[in-house]
Formats: sequence, structure tokens, C-alpha cells
Amino acid sequence: MVIPYLIYIIIENTFNKRPQLMTIKERKKTRIITVIVCIIIGFIVMLVSCKFAIGALVIGSGSMTGTIDKGDIIVYERYGKNESVKTGDIIIFRSDDLKIVHRVIDQKLMGEETRYYTKGDANQKQDDGYRTSKDVIGQVKFKIPYIGYLTLWVNNLIGGNK
Repeated sequence: MVIPYLIYIIIENTFNKRPQLMTIKERKKTRIITVIVCIIIGFIVMLVSCKFAIGALVIGSGSMTGTIDKGDIIVYERYGKNESVKTGDIIIFRSDDLKIVHRVIDQKLMGEETRYYTKGDANQKQDDGYRTSKDVIGQVKFKIPYIGYLTLWVNNLIGGNK
């Protein structure tokens, strides 16, 4: 909701000034700022839409509190075909229609399949069942604290998942 408004302001300021009132230096500065902002916005849109080997996710629960808190944004890297999940990794995996971020606490090889057992750092018990490589999306690389609270607030306003 904020991004379209910022784009509008940039376009309005760029094209609405009368050319005779702007100096050449001001026009150059405005164009450079516009290009930089558009590149940043484009990168953010691609990052959030997961078009790269990296992605971003807003944390909506407290199951990893202490390591990753509710409202943080995590940046993760997708696992490649030749990469393996290790015990201790914080992974993103699919469970039903949700993406969950938990730590791998154990793994067992059952025939051809490796089973991963996970647990949220703030949870008392490990998660029910196990995950396979088909469920695993990627590994957390770093977090950006507090930035995701706006997304959680907007999601709550429109009646999204709580």
C-alpha cells in the first residue's frame, strides 16, 4: 500500500515541475533518484515474489522467539539439488498451506528418503511427524528485525491468517 503512493509521489515530483523552473542540476538529481528508487522497488518486488534463489518471509508466530521473533523478516536461500539439510539448520518448509520456519533437531535415513524432525526454538516439544526434502524450501540466512510488523498489521486488518 505504501509502495504505490511512493511511486505516485516520485512521478508527480518528476514530471509535474515546469522545466523552465528546474535547473539542469535539479533535473539530473531527480532522474537519478527516480532510477534508484525504481531499481530498489523492483528488487524488493522480485525478492518477495521469490523469483530468485533467495526469498523473504515475514514471521507471524512466536515459535522461534529468541532466535527469530514475530514481526521479523527472514531472508532465506533455496536448497539446491546437491545441497543437504544438516541438523541445526533453520529451515523453511511447507506444512499444508503454510510456510513454517523451524530448526532441524534430528534426521534419519529411511531407505532412500531422509526424514527431518523439526522444532521451534521456543516450543517445548518437537513438531508432529517429519519433513522430507520435498517439503523443505530453503535455509534461513539472516533476519531483519521488526520490519514485518507492518505486513502483519495490514494482514490482520484485511482478515488474513493470525
